[in-house]
Amino acid sequence: MKKIKVLFFPYIFLNLSFAQSLIVDGLKTIDLETINNIFSLKNFDNSLKSLYKLQAFSKIELIKKNKDKFILKVKEYPKITKIIIKGNKEFSKKELLKALFPNYQEDESSETLNINSFYLSLTKYKKILNSIKNYYKKHGFSDPKLDISLKENPDKKTYTLVISIKENKRYWVKNIFIKGNKKIRDSEIKDVLLNKEQAILLFRFRPPLLREYFPQEIENIKALYKRKGYLDVQVKDLPFVKCTSKGECNITYVILKEGSQYKFGDITIINAKYFDPKDILKKVKKVRKGKPFNYESLEKLKHLIIKYYQENGFYNSNVIIKPQIDKQRKIVNVKIICIPGKRYFLNRINIKGNYKTKDWTLRRELDLKEKYIFSPEGLFRSVRQLYQLGFIEKVEPKINIIDNQTLNLTLKVKERAFGILKVGAAWNTVSGFFARASVSRANLKGTGDTINFSAEIGKDILYFDIFYKHYFLFDKPINVIFNLYRRKDIYEQYTSTKTGISINFEEKWKKDWYFSQKFTVTKNSIKDSKDPEIQNSTNTYFIFSPALKYNTLDNPYLPHNGSYIKLLTNLGYDFSNTTRGFFKGASLEFIYYINLDDYFYNKKIPVTLMNRVYFGICSTNTPIDYKFYLGGDYSIRGYDYGEIGTFNKIWTNTIEVGYDFGNILRSILFLDIGGDFKKIYGGYGFGFRLLSPLGPIRFDFGWKMNPKENQNNFNFHFGISSYF
Repeated sequence: MKKIKVLFFPYIFLNLSFAQSLIVDGLKTIDLETINNIFSLKNFDNSLKSLYKLQAFSKIELIKKNKDKFILKVKEYPKITKIIIKGNKEFSKKELLKALFPNYQEDESSETLNINSFYLSLTKYKKILNSIKNYYKKHGFSDPKLDISLKENPDKKTYTLVISIKENKRYWVKNIFIKGNKKIRDSEIKDVLLNKEQAILLFRFRPPLLREYFPQEIENIKALYKRKGYLDVQVKDLPFVKCTSKGECNITYVILKEGSQYKFGDITIINAKYFDPKDILKKVKKVRKGKPFNYESLEKLKHLIIKYYQENGFYNSNVIIKPQIDKQRKIVNVKIICIPGKRYFLNRINIKGNYKTKDWTLRRELDLKEKYIFSPEGLFRSVRQLYQLGFIEKVEPKINIIDNQTLNLTLKVKERAFGILKVGAAWNTVSGFFARASVSRANLKGTGDTINFSAEIGKDILYFDIFYKHYFLFDKPINVIFNLYRRKDIYEQYTSTKTGISINFEEKWKKDWYFSQKFTVTKNSIKDSKDPEIQNSTNTYFIFSPALKYNTLDNPYLPHNGSYIKLLTNLGYDFSNTTRGFFKGASLEFIYYINLDDYFYNKKIPVTLMNRVYFGICSTNTPIDYKFYLGGDYSIRGYDYGEIGTFNKIWTNTIEVGYDFGNILRSILFLDIGGDFKKIYGGYGFGFRLLSPLGPIRFDFGWKMNPKENQNNFNFHFGISSYF
């Protein structure tokens, strides 16, 4: 009998097209139909590859029995359907299974854990071994011992993988010491280390000792010194580690030699064809002859030059920095070589995914034009402005270079549902519940226009508001907003009713800046006054409100980066009371978001910081309804709306720390303080922001910092929206 062996892809061409039958021998868990669907004697080489891709066979033999009959003899790897983990004390079975299989979600209540089956090849065996060892080492266990064995299942075909673990001692870092450093502070050096010392306030209770990071840490320390101009620095190859019997360790890093700080020598910019080198150098003041040499400032200068080139269409520009070190004079002469490359023009902008939004509705928001110079900064602003529309959920830009001078840009967008139904409520222990509802339809007929109706009803309030926003009036970058409203507020001292109409013109002034002019005619009534200083009256006002706004927030619903500034002024006239005459006021609002994840290249820190500062001032003859209130959702959340009172001058400051759970949920801690420049009030609390499939949801739980006796201390607010 002629026998042909095929092991691990030594492909042999066989003319088997005449074969009539194939017998498969050695199958245990794989059914014959799977083999028949894959293996063909007529296409032997590709069939063999396909069988090995199953990762189920350790050996495959093709045996020719006679002229018309062949035997395919296979040997399967053990098929694992369950796992038993023994000896684990510090970590649960689920934690260890997640280290092996990131998507593992099984209940760990039983000793035997069910998993998605797999075949235990030698490669898979090593991967399991290394994954568990690395998981333990990552948490400070220096030398865990593992033993892996197989236990046959009752079906006599599959196996249970038994992993026995001897954890040994866990080591953690109590203190980190730096010795030999005089030029750079301990804290700066510790910031570049991957091992971290115990810090209770930072929730580092027992940070693991990670010995495998020592070589990288030494290089990080050297790089830190060199960035600051200490080019002759020497650091001991490995730190000293001293551990107690309890596993507490102290690490000491030794700087053998810091050396002298080098200075900048001659700085030469070569091939600066499109800008004056002196103008560029003025913007990076630390890059000067005689100044301490540092790579960080050079990198800043490099990015500044590249940005300048790219803003002028040189998309593939580059800058090469060549430092020439003079060890005797302790200076560094720097040559900066500019490579502008070719200037690119934007040939075509393609927009995809806008099934309901008209193409020109999106194009008018772009800071890029076809046949003009392409700018990466313009692309960044364009994407941000599409997000700010509110009905675009996702934007994916793709650049396709056509030749040395032209490129195409494709913007793939994903639209949100354009309608929003909002239902909300507020509650406090004094006033009880307030119901809120609004119906909004954005992007009417794909034009971007928005219409909204909102109402608020409760024990102390009755309100409705109708507005319509039209984008690009007469095809000019001017937005116009019509507003019709009626509001009734019942306060402790009086009842206020406002009925009015307004029109607001908003125009884009320059990059990210908007200028608006609002005209309002309103009839206000004050009734049921219990305060002798507040008289019952009905007045008609005309109010002119110009405003300047700056907006670079990256998302209108859940911002991570950017800032928002608004300067608003009010100039009003009382037609019903000529003795009052003109009244005026102004306010300034500043909001700033920082995403800490952008500042740490080697860590994932999903924390967003927000700071909001607000100032308001008005003349003493301003009607009480147009003075400034303290207390409420966007003021001091420990108080109900207007609970603190009305003032001619106020200020507030809000600080929020948000932690993101993925892209849709953020938990926040907040602190609100403010006052009338005579007395300070404050509130604190926590809340949640959720971008659910139905729409954004908001919860806030606020407490007063210094409540008066018998005054309610708690306020709760929530809102829920629904897209349609």
